[in-house]
Amino acid sequence: MHTAFDAQSLSPAITVVVVLLVLYRILSQQLTWRPLARLLRLGAILAVLGVVSIGTTVGTGHLSVPHSTTVLLVALMLVTSAIGGLALGFVSRARTAADGTVTIRGGGLGIAVWVVVIALRIGESVLVSVFAPELAALSGGLLLLSIGLLRLLSAGVAGLRARRAAAGDHGLHATAVAPRPTW
Repeated sequence: MHTAFDAQSLSPAITVVVVLLVLYRILSQQLTWRPLARLLRLGAILAVLGVVSIGTTVGTGHLSVPHSTTVLLVALMLVTSAIGGLALGFVSRARTAADGTVTIRGGGLGIAVWVVVIALRIGESVLVSVFAPELAALSGGLLLLSIGLLRLLSAGVAGLRARRAAAGDHGLHATAVAPRPTW
């Protein structure tokens, strides 16, 4: 018996596979040293793409005037990303090479921070679907902006710690190779 190819039933499966691959990539990168400049550049690009996407969606009239719940949920998403970025910056290890190049690595605690941020983001998505379904049109742009903000803040904090360590200032728990803070 021959059945016709159904692209619509394949689409959710493809989405799940792509999401799992992206999550694997993000989490596995926490175990490798990555240049600070590249992470800052990636964060800035993602944040700009998110803002442009949101602006384009709002500009085409796909979103009515937001009510307080919508504004609160968007703020919650951005605050979650900001806190996640700051936490990731504090738990990441940073090192400065002789040539001044700063590299950072999240390690196991970095993976844990990402898992918590992802879990919170899933919870926020459920809240959005229940209380502000009109935000669905902005979901891609909000996700890009959120990840960009997280990357910028985590790289900024880890980079600041590395620069302070290189200068001999041990504020923000900085050392030559900035260890994770002991809280």
